[in-house]
Amino acid sequence: MSKPTISLCMIVKNEEKQLPRCLSSVQGAVDEIIVVDTGSTDGTREIASRFGAKVCRVEWNGDFAFARNVGLLQAKGTWILFLDADEELEQSHAQELRAYAEHLELDGLFLQIHNHNGDHRDSPTATINPILRMFRNRPEYRFKGKIHEQIAESIVSAKPDASFHITSICIHHYGYSGEEVARKNKIERNAGLLREQLEQEPNNPFPHYNMAVEYMRMNRFEDATAHIRRALDLCAPETSYRHLLFKYGARCLLLLKRYEEAAAMCSQGLEECPEYTDLVRFIGSDPSRGRAQTRGADGAHSSHPNGGSAGALSHGIGNGHLLVLSCIRAAV
Repeated sequence: MSKPTISLCMIVKNEEKQLPRCLSSVQGAVDEIIVVDTGSTDGTREIASRFGAKVCRVEWNGDFAFARNVGLLQAKGTWILFLDADEELEQSHAQELRAYAEHLELDGLFLQIHNHNGDHRDSPTATINPILRMFRNRPEYRFKGKIHEQIAESIVSAKPDASFHITSICIHHYGYSGEEVARKNKIERNAGLLREQLEQEPNNPFPHYNMAVEYMRMNRFEDATAHIRRALDLCAPETSYRHLLFKYGARCLLLLKRYEEAAAMCSQGLEECPEYTDLVRFIGSDPSRGRAQTRGADGAHSSHPNGGSAGALSHGIGNGHLLVLSCIRAAV
């Protein structure tokens, strides 16, 4: 019986500065590289070809899931690993990734995404989030969502008893360093795509959640609060990012100096997620007595797999940032 193989699938545009680092990091870890180029005018495609990638050109239509799925159609591996050009695999974890590929009883693997406040791995790490980044290559598993595209929903829909595992494999992400955000104008791009998605899916809580995150980045806390409240109204209690809605909602309300509402947001969150002590730390609350004293905290902005239960929540990382671990029915 042949060994399981891994296909790296990427979507790129004008990434000649970032792409070599990413592709160098996966040498020996993957068996093929599929790069979907959405209109590069620099040396991106030539760089990908030099690394042995199969390059597919598609016209950009504003839909990240569509572009991702073009790559999936080309992949022949047992597993799909997906990365962005501004990420790199921790090279010392390449063999561990290979070892996990042997576990064909699993449908997906969560990798630890280290989000850096800089453009190199020694720069400070703001947050660490376990994100579903490797999954079995099956035709029914396809990305959904024009932006912050997700794979988890289609996996769970196709296979309700799907099995996931949280690994310690590290991916370094540099895309939200100040220089990269400015270069790609990510916030405005994201907000525009999310507005389009909300016009099409006004009752989908996930784009409301992501729209709130973008408004927080713009310091538009009133608008962020409105989308947070809407997402809370729409999403099921077991939704993986629901606890973050309470934290981000409380943070916005504190910054708006609406202290009683912030305390109420945290109290509701603790009723639903009593193990989520970030809310206690956030406002210094005493849940048993219903009292609260506000104090500031620096919230971490991150996107998480849509749907499923918040199977693990943990906290605390350097420089006052909060580490939030949220997963879908993860087998640990």
